[in-house]
Parts: sequence; structure tokens; C-alpha cells
Amino acid sequence: YLSIYLSIYLSIYLSIYLSIYLSIYLSIYLYICLSVYLSIHLSSIHLSIYLSIYLYIYLSIYISVCLSIYLSIYLSIYLSIYLSIYHLYIYPSIYLSIYISVCLSIYLSFCRSVYLSIYLSIYPSICLSFCLSIYLSVCLSVCLSIYLSIYLSIYLSIYPSICLSFCLSIYLSIYLSIYLSVDLCLSVCLSVCLSIYDFLMETFLLFKDLIGKHVYPSDWVTMIMVQNRVFLRAINTYADTMNLKFLDNNSFEVQLWNNYFHLAVAFITQESLQLQHFSPTKRTTILAKYGDMRRLIGFAIRDMWYKLGMNKICFIPGMVGPILEMTLIPEEELRRATIPIFFDMMQCEHNHSGHFKKFENEIILKLDHEVEGGGGDERYMELLQSILLECAQGRPLLVTEVQHFVTLVTGLLERLLDYRTVMSDDSRNNRMSCTVNLLNFYKDINREGMYIRYLYKLRDLHLDGENYTEAAYTLLLHSKLLKWSEEQCALQLDYQTPQSQRQLKETLYDTIISYFDKGKMWEEAITLCKELADQFEMEVFDYELLGQKLNQQAKFYENIMKILRPKPDYFAVGYYGCGFPQFLRNKVFIHRGKEYERREDFQSHLMSQFPSAVRLNITTMPGDDIKNSNMQYIQCFTVQPVLEIPPRLKNKPVPDQIINFYKSNYVQRFQYSRPVRKGKVDPDNEFVVSPNVFIQMCTQTTVSPLENALETMGQTNEKILTMINQYQCDDTLPINPLSMLLNGIVDPAVMGGFAKYEKAFFTEEYTQEHPDDRDKLMRLKDLIAWQIPLLGRGISLHGKRVADDLRPFHERMEECFKQLKKKVEKEYGVRELVRTRPRERCCEMIRDQL
Repeated sequence: YLSIYLSIYLSIYLSIYLSIYLSIYLSIYLYICLSVYLSIHLSSIHLSIYLSIYLYIYLSIYISVCLSIYLSIYLSIYLSIYLSIYHLYIYPSIYLSIYISVCLSIYLSFCRSVYLSIYLSIYPSICLSFCLSIYLSVCLSVCLSIYLSIYLSIYLSIYPSICLSFCLSIYLSIYLSIYLSVDLCLSVCLSVCLSIYDFLMETFLLFKDLIGKHVYPSDWVTMIMVQNRVFLRAINTYADTMNLKFLDNNSFEVQLWNNYFHLAVAFITQESLQLQHFSPTKRTTILAKYGDMRRLIGFAIRDMWYKLGMNKICFIPGMVGPILEMTLIPEEELRRATIPIFFDMMQCEHNHSGHFKKFENEIILKLDHEVEGGGGDERYMELLQSILLECAQGRPLLVTEVQHFVTLVTGLLERLLDYRTVMSDDSRNNRMSCTVNLLNFYKDINREGMYIRYLYKLRDLHLDGENYTEAAYTLLLHSKLLKWSEEQCALQLDYQTPQSQRQLKETLYDTIISYFDKGKMWEEAITLCKELADQFEMEVFDYELLGQKLNQQAKFYENIMKILRPKPDYFAVGYYGCGFPQFLRNKVFIHRGKEYERREDFQSHLMSQFPSAVRLNITTMPGDDIKNSNMQYIQCFTVQPVLEIPPRLKNKPVPDQIINFYKSNYVQRFQYSRPVRKGKVDPDNEFVVSPNVFIQMCTQTTVSPLENALETMGQTNEKILTMINQYQCDDTLPINPLSMLLNGIVDPAVMGGFAKYEKAFFTEEYTQEHPDDRDKLMRLKDLIAWQIPLLGRGISLHGKRVADDLRPFHERMEECFKQLKKKVEKEYGVRELVRTRPRERCCEMIRDQL
């Protein structure tokens, strides 16, 4: 047990410590540097191969012999002491075990060294060097040392078997000698055949593959930095050779230089060199021991680019993306050194083609991907702008075009940075606004591919919020870019399959129709169904699909007449102050509320997205002190859509279900009113102020309080009439909206009714002061009188639909209505609802008055 314990302990400790450190550092470092240096600078390939093999074999044998001797001596001594206690004639066995262990270890180490040296001379591969050196050094040194030292020592010490030892030694020697002799011949032949061009090509590809595949775990910082330092020296050595042998026009190799640039950019952008992601202590330690290798390779890339001369055009626009990725690294000195390459590219393409459109298109495409992935910041935008404009000052022919390019890229960067910021925000509205801002920018600069890409991002945001109508309108923008033709459309999306524009447009229309159906926008769905039906009937003659679309269209017509679509409210929201992002700052947006959503609920949800914002309880435009403040101010108030009836529906008996659609859709103008108080204010009744006016901001017209009262009463009566018709047509509608509307009118404690109108306008004092308003006063009284039969019809309908648990509420509402009816009929007369024709709806004559 003591012998086994000591053998295992010493073998593992010495093998791991000495083998890993010496093999990795000396074998890999010296072999790579010497092999590369000798392969490049010695004219004889044979000589460089033999020298590199010789040096590596010498070092490997020396290390292996030392390790083997130490291990064998230690193990043998411990075994001898332990076994000598029990065996008197142990010395021959000890010497035999030492001799066999040393011989086999040396032989195997020699074979391993020769094999690795020859194999690596054929394919100068750092991957093989690292992987094989580490793997074989650890595995062979540990496993073979443990095996030979423990197994052979113990086995041979206890059961001395000279025959077995000799047979094993002879077998291994013969086998390895034959194998290595054949392999050596093949290695030499292949090495001679390889040229410097092939060597560099293979090495560049190998280095790039190693950098991308992360040979070591991320927490092996020392090993990774040693590896990168070896890479850096090798790349710089290769660069000198390329300048000597492959820079002239006669010997210029585009692919070789392209591989070099891609390797250098892959090296500089690898995660292990991004010091900004490390802790300050770790960053300081790396800089002190290894320096910032990003600067060194970045400067080398810059120098190599400027040496290309007339060959630069071969790398435009292919190298725009890699160079952009390098300049986005957040290192000030590196950015200042590499950003001028962009101007050199613009100048090179301009001299070659008279413009730099290829460069511009490529940098816009790549900039979008890089910034979205986390690259770039405001400082980069400032440096890019200042450096390019400074470089253009010495080129009068390019100044105007460069200024336009800088303006374009700066605007794009601003929007991309805002977009990247809000993508992690919880506010879906902010993400939508920023996405719309960005896709409109791409539309303005005619970048159709990027425009479509962000259209689908906006579509996904709408679907996440179950805004199906908005998602349909978003896809409709894409469909408008397509034609009904068999022309193949460009693949704008990663998941898009090759298809004609007609096929893609049909697919989009089907998706859009399904979205409109979910959003209850059947009028829009019908329009698309008609267009598809026309194509199926007149162009492709697919009557089966035609029948399906006509059936779907008929279903949509039926839904319009039978299914209730609640009228949404619209809210104006202003974002004031410099605390908001650029795409929101000092701007006003119109928001469409959800079904039955109150302003208080909408405003509460809005304020939750901006906890530090201050709510403005005004409808006027705030002053410059608020707009220029560093704080956040939010203004929210209700606005009314202005109805614009289509010409085809005017002066016709159109059902309410059809008209109501246009009250909340296809809206181009909104209006809101605010009081302008002059004179003495009555706190109990704002209408008793003379002369009071309300300003409608969208039309800049001024209306009197009486005109505002007429408009309000007319809208209330129209709302009652519309809801009565909806509930008469659909028995499945919930009763709550009707209950809230009726109770808010008949119960003065809830809404105040029209008592304030009577107090303000139906007085002798007002009639004497405003004799021109006599007709308007009569019209207001008439509207009040007509409201009674409308309320009566609504309450009667409510009584038929109300549930038993709400019966007390209905009875109280009936009692309030009786008192209101008695009062109104006494003062303003009796009105009755009459149906004259089947197609007419209730109170058609009232609608004409409204």
C-alpha cells in the first residue's frame, strides 16, 4: 500500500506539474516560434524541417529523460525500501525495473517527440500543437509513468520477469521504429511539396478556427493570453513575409490578403481581449503583463491596409463589415487610428467608380447588425463624424458627398442607439415608437430590405400586445411593395423561401385578412377579399379559391351587422422634457384606447411606465421651461375623432352599424376643447361665466358655451340611439355598457344631467344679454326633450336583458327616469319615436337634427 500510494502521488504530482508547464511553454512556444521563423527565413525547406525537428526532439528528449529518471529513482527507492524489508534478494529486480522504466520512457518520449515534430512540420497547425502537446504530455506522461513505474516496478519487483521485460522492450522498439521510419519519409516528401502560399493560407484558416472555437475554458486566463501572444507574434511575422513576397501587382494574392484581414479582425474582436468586460483588477493585471494586444494588431491592420495601394478596390465592400466591427471596439486610440480607413475606402471607390454607393450600402447594413448586437455608443458617433469631416477637408471634390454620408450615418446611429436602449424596456409603446421611427428612416433613404426587416419586428410587437389590427396594417405596408406578377421577389428575410411576388402577396393577404378578422376590422378585410377574388376570377382562374374568398367575404358582411364593436376612446399624450428619449422628447401622440378603457385607467398605465414623470393636468401647450427641463412631464387628455363620412354613404339611409365604423376609423383629424375663462368664475357652475368660450385646437375656431352644450347633447343622444340599435340586433352583448350609459344620464348624482344647462342658459338674464341665441336655445330644449323617449327605449330594453341580481339597480334607474320624464315633459313638451319604413332605424328624424 505504501509503495502504491507513493508511486501514484509522485507520478501524478511530478507528471502534471513538470509536464504541463515545460511541455506547453517550451514545446509549443519554442517549437512554433522556431519552426515558423526557420520555415520563412531559410531558403531550404529541408534544412528548416531538420532544424525544427532536431531542436524539438532535443528539448523533448531532455525533458522526458529528466522526468523519467526522477520518477524511476523515486519510485524505485521507495519500492526498494518497502520491499527490502520482506525480500532479501531484491536488488536485481530493482535494477531491472529502473533500467526497463528508463528505457521505455525514453523510447516512448523520443517516439512521441519525433512523431509530433514531423507531423507538425507537415501542417504547421497550432491547433494540433496545443491539443496534441497538452493531451499527449498529460496523458502519456501521467498514464505511462504511472503504468510503467507502478505496474512494472511492483510487478517486476515482486515477480521478476526478465523475459517479459525484454519482449516488451523489443516489441515496442521494432514497432515504433518501423512506424516512425515510414512516417518520416512521408513527412519529408509532403513538406517539400508545400509552398509558402499554401502554408500561409492553411495557417490563417487554422488560426481563425482556433480563435473562434475557444481551445481553453474562459477562466484559464493565463493560458489564453499566452496563446494570444503567440498568435500575435506569428501573425506579425507572417505579415512581414506577405509584404515581401505577395504585395507586388504581379504576385498579389487577393484571397491570401483577405484571409489575413479576416484573421486579424477575428483576433482583435475575440471575447478574451475585450478588457472593458473585466474587473479593474483583472484588467490592470493583464495590461501590466501582456499589454493591450488589440492596439498592436489594430495598428498592424491599418498599416497593412495602406500598403495595398491600387489593390484596395478588391476589398470594397467585402472588408467594410470587418473594419466596422474593429472600429466599434470601445478603445479611444484604436478608434482614432482605424476610423480613417473608412474615408480611404470612400476615396478609393470614388476614384474607381465616381461614387461610393457600395461602401455606403454596406456600412448601413453592417451598422444595423453591429449596433443591435451591442456595439457602438455616442462617443463612437462623435468620433466618426469629426474624423470623417476632418479627412474630407483636404478633398474638395468629396466634401459635399462626405457631409451627406456623415449626416446619414449619424441619423441612423442615433435611431439605432435609441432602439437598442428601448428593446430592454418594459414599455411596449416605447419599443413600437422607436421601431416606427427607425423603419421610417429606412423608407426615406430607400433601403427596402432594412425597411421590411423592421416592419416584421413591428408586426411582432403588435402581436405580442394582441393589437391585431395594427399588425395587419403593418404587413399591408409590405404587400404594397409587391406586384401581381410572376417575377421572383428578393429574399428580404432569413426564413423566407423563394417565391414569386404573386405568391408572396397572396400569402400576405391571407395573413392580413386573418388579423383584420381578429381585430374586428371586417371592412378592411372585405376590401382585400375583393382584390383577391378579382385575381382568382380574372387572372389565375382558380374558381375554388374564388368560392372560398366569396364565402369568407359574406361572413364578414354578416359580422358587421350582427356583432357589437365598442367605440374606443382616443387620448392625446404629450412627452415633455429632456428626460425622455429623443424619439419621444417634446412630442404629442394620439393613442387609441382598448375596448371600454377609461382615461383614468389608461393614464395610470402610462404613468407606471415612467415612474419619475410628473403629470400635467392641463390641455395647453407647456412653456419652454418645461420643454427644456431635465425632468419628465406627461400630459394626457381625451380627444374626439372628427367623423368624415365617405361620399358613397352621404344622403343615404345607411344602418348605424356601418356609420359607426367611420366614427372611430379612417380618422384624420381630432379635436378637443378647453375653457378660456374671462371675468368672474362661479365655482359651482362653469357655464355661468360671461362670455365663456371653448377653443377647438385642431381647427382654431372659437365656439360659445351654448354651442358646446348643443354639441354635447347631440353626441349624447346619438350615443344612446347607437347603443339601442346594437343591443336590438345582438342578444349576446354584455349589459354593462348599456347600464353605465343610462344610469349616468338619469341619475343626477353621477353625471349632473342637464341641470347646469338650465341654470346657465334658460334664464331671463341670459336671454336679454344674448338675443341672437334664441334659436340655439330652442334647439337645446328640443334635444333635451328628445332625450326622454330615447332613454325610455333604452331602459325598456335594459329591463328585458338585466339579470336578477341587478334587478334592484334597474328598479332604482326606472324610478329616477320617471321623475326626470315628468319634469322634462312638463317644461319642454312630449316627443315620440316613430318608424316610417322598415329600413329606417329608430328616430331617423332625430339623427337629421343632430
